[in-house]
This record gives sequence, C-alpha cells and structure tokens, in this order.
Amino acid sequence: MSPNIKYKHVLLKFSGEFLGDSNGQNININSLLNIIKEIKPLIDLKVQIGIVLGAGNIFRGSVIRQKEKFARTFTQTEADKAGMLGTVINSLLFSDMLSQEKIKNRIFSTLFIDSLPFFNAKDAIDSLKNGYVNIYAGGTSNPFVTTDTSAVLKALETNADILIKATKVDGVFDKDPVKYKDAEFFKDISYISVIEKKLKVMDLTSLSMAMENDLPITVMNFFKKGNILKLVQGHTIGTFIH
Repeated sequence: MSPNIKYKHVLLKFSGEFLGDSNGQNININSLLNIIKEIKPLIDLKVQIGIVLGAGNIFRGSVIRQKEKFARTFTQTEADKAGMLGTVINSLLFSDMLSQEKIKNRIFSTLFIDSLPFFNAKDAIDSLKNGYVNIYAGGTSNPFVTTDTSAVLKALETNADILIKATKVDGVFDKDPVKYKDAEFFKDISYISVIEKKLKVMDLTSLSMAMENDLPITVMNFFKKGNILKLVQGHTIGTFIH
C-alpha cells in the first residue's frame, strides 16, 4: 500500500441513472467502461474496493409512490423487489466486464440466488483482503429503502474508510446545477445540515445511519478523469459530508 493513500478501503455507490443512457434507461456500456478505467489505478495501489450499483436504469421502485397511476397497479413492496432484482442484473453485467479486463471480482447478493454467494460480512472482508473488487447486489433485500441505504450498510459492515457517491455533477448544491446557474456549491457540509436543508443527496435513512456511525461521505463528479484517484490520495474533491 502506497504511503500516499488516505483511504485504503472505499465503497463506491453508482445510481442506476449514472449507469443509464442519455434517457436514464437501459445500460450505457461506456459508463461501465469508465468506471473500470477509473478504478484500475486504485487496484494497482491495492486499495480495497466495494461497489453498489443502483437499478434506476432498469426499474425504479420509488416511481410507484410518486405517481398515482402506478400506485393503483403495483404495490410499493413488489415494485421495490423488482428494483432489487435490477441491481443483480447490473451487477452481473458489470462483473462480466471486470472479468474480461482481468480484474478479480466477486458478487455478494442479499437475495438468495443459487449462482451467487449470499452476503456475509466476514466473507466480504476476506474477499477484499485477497484483492477482489466486491460488488454488492440486491439492495438491503427489504422494500421501502433505496440502494443508498444499502451502500451505507455495506460500508459499515465491511469497515470502509469512506463512502463515495459518484454523480455527473461536481458535488452537492442547494439546487440542480444543470437547471440553475446560480446553484450554490457546498465544499464541506455536516450530515445534519444536509438533512435540515433537505438537499437531495441521499435518502434520509442512509444519511441518518451514516451520521450515527460517523461514516464520511464524498459526493463527486466521477466523469472527471482521475478524480477518484486524487480523492483516495487525500485531495479535496467534490463535497465532503461528515
């Protein structure tokens, strides 16, 4: 391990929208290739990497409770189950791409799927120590929470140094910087401020859990080449939530 590395174990969270095409749907192969390209330097430095992929590009359970016409057709519980299966699909595709790049990886699922190892914290930690990139699929296996909560849980269960939420913008703003040019950027902000300001960074459950367990979070633009490497080396990148 290089002495210049600040974070020796990171948990990377990618939303389904991040993985999707220009319409936020299907799956954008270039996004997955970009992830691989950016994590390779970390692997060379023997940084332990855990990854949680969302499923918004396939199916978003949250849509059910937002739109009445869907709520009359699907229950939230079943919709969330479909979303959890979506994370497995994304994980299988990403795992295959990693393997083709000769990167050792292992999927751990919180859903009982015969062909995949069921998540166990001890096994996951051993896997990381043996140089595997871990992919955590299946969300929390429970409805009514998002993959943000799953990411925080897996970071805590595997003793990650930091949770990194990958986005397409430079960090946390008071409003959508794509729509509003006067959006205020937060370089450093507390968990409670994020909650009080109702900033749409992560869901309330995940933020509260991170706050209670002092898990630092960085929200950053993953599309800027070298950002993730700079971050693990201790540079200030994106927004630091603590």
